[in-house]
Amino acid sequence: MMNRGILAGIAILILAVIVFAAILVLNFGNATNANCNTQTGACALPTTQATPVPTGPMKMARPSVELYVMSFCPYGVQMENAMRPVVALLANSTDFRVRYIVSVPGTDISTAHSLHGNAEVVEDTRQLCIAEKDPEKLWDYIAAFNSRCYPVNATTLSSCQDSVETNLGIPRDSISQCVAGSDGFGLLKAEASAVDNAGISSSPTLIINGQRYSGSRTPDAIRQAICDHFDTAPGSCATTLSSTTASASGNC
Repeated sequence: MMNRGILAGIAILILAVIVFAAILVLNFGNATNANCNTQTGACALPTTQATPVPTGPMKMARPSVELYVMSFCPYGVQMENAMRPVVALLANSTDFRVRYIVSVPGTDISTAHSLHGNAEVVEDTRQLCIAEKDPEKLWDYIAAFNSRCYPVNATTLSSCQDSVETNLGIPRDSISQCVAGSDGFGLLKAEASAVDNAGISSSPTLIINGQRYSGSRTPDAIRQAICDHFDTAPGSCATTLSSTTASASGNC
């Protein structure tokens, strides 16, 4: 005769199976009904909706603006010239950075590659050194270089660079040592790595709060785009700038 304890255990197990089956049937019916359309007479499995990609400006209290260029690229120079008054207007409320599109496969500056040759690599490094050692004068230097030394003349380039630095009070000896030494090469190599990680190879490319700008290359269009990326736009955003597109000169 079977032990009463065993019989009780079997009874409990049978009851648990019946309850579990009932729950499955109930849930299946609810899921089926919830995903069936009585009008079309079709059912579909539930789907997970992807998080929508924001289509508007990504806003921040202090926008981050990165301009990727090659320093001898005519279109990069064109964008720098359009950016200059915007930087002057919004510098106190926006983080601006110029980034240089270059590759550095070797262990010194002579091994670096840029579309317009090694002289462009050296100028990229010069601007990186100025940004590191005298950052308040970087955009003044860029504006003066573009105005006085570009399009580039290989014969007069060095003297023109020196003249621009002298006129702006930039410490020439310190910058020259940086460009020729390990400090400049370190800056250039770090720049190449950052640009490569960003996946950017086109000059110019303007990134505002991580979003690519594709508007007009005019100071006012760029101003408006940056101002749209503020949580709360500063009063300077009410200032209207030029809507004229600068011409591009030089060769690629």
